[in-house]
Amino acid sequence: MPIDILSNLNALRAFEVSARRCSFTQAAIELNVSQSAISKHISNLEAALGRALFVRHYRQISLTEAGHELAAATTEAFSLIQHAARSVPDVEPGQVNVYCDADFAQLWLFPRLPDFESRNPAVRVRIRSEVGLNHPPKEAFDCAIVWGRGDWYGHRYTPLMTNSVFPVAAPDFFEAIARPATLNDVRSDMLIHDRSSHWWSAFQNLADRPSFDPRKGRVYDQTVLCLEAAARGDGVTVGDEVTTRPYLESGRLTIPVNVKLPTPDSYYLFLPASRALPATAIGFIEWLKAQTENHKGWWQRFWETGKDTPCDPKK
Repeated sequence: MPIDILSNLNALRAFEVSARRCSFTQAAIELNVSQSAISKHISNLEAALGRALFVRHYRQISLTEAGHELAAATTEAFSLIQHAARSVPDVEPGQVNVYCDADFAQLWLFPRLPDFESRNPAVRVRIRSEVGLNHPPKEAFDCAIVWGRGDWYGHRYTPLMTNSVFPVAAPDFFEAIARPATLNDVRSDMLIHDRSSHWWSAFQNLADRPSFDPRKGRVYDQTVLCLEAAARGDGVTVGDEVTTRPYLESGRLTIPVNVKLPTPDSYYLFLPASRALPATAIGFIEWLKAQTENHKGWWQRFWETGKDTPCDPKK
């Protein structure tokens, strides 16, 4: 009959720590038990297996060949258990765990949360964010908002919002020009880059006589820094339909140049692939989708009514 050593996980744990530490004494300290308890666990395990796992030297131990084999297996097994335990959602009754891109969280989701909370006072929303999140989260979540192109195989996701980009600046930034500004009025020292020069390079290709070098200018690693810098008059940055709306509504930023480009990336809603969602998470996702539809409607009206005068988002 096969030997059932899994009936005594304490002995296996004592062995794994002893093998890793090469010391019964250190194992006893790590597990907060007596050294005699460790020795007894090891002896019982060796008796069950019918093989010695350690060679006992004076004040020293070493693994036998059988001990090496079992140590490799137990170390891997306990590591997998610890990893799985960390992945278990830190769920409290009525809590929703949301994982999302930091720009989305700060500039789109966070300002709208009071609406959800007023409608669902018993639900606690827990948000974890990551700058430039463009991959499925490794931590447990009820829903996640990820930026990318929808090429994550083996995952459960759906498009949430597409996007377009356009130059933005403070309302009076081009006031010295006695006509509507164009891309030809943008200089290299005005540029504010969001992480890379990609979009300013794309806009340079649209200019009749480019007067700026997209390799020049300031570079910041967060969208909010770019938008704030532009709002205080430092230069011109690239806004987008997801993050820039509140700046346009408040009048802190305008769209001085009547150009925009679609992005190949979108925001996607990820759902756990292997478990059912609690009712609180389902309610949050329904609210989130309703908010995104309202947001899309706002931009549709904005472009339809303001396309001839893009500097005025209220028209």
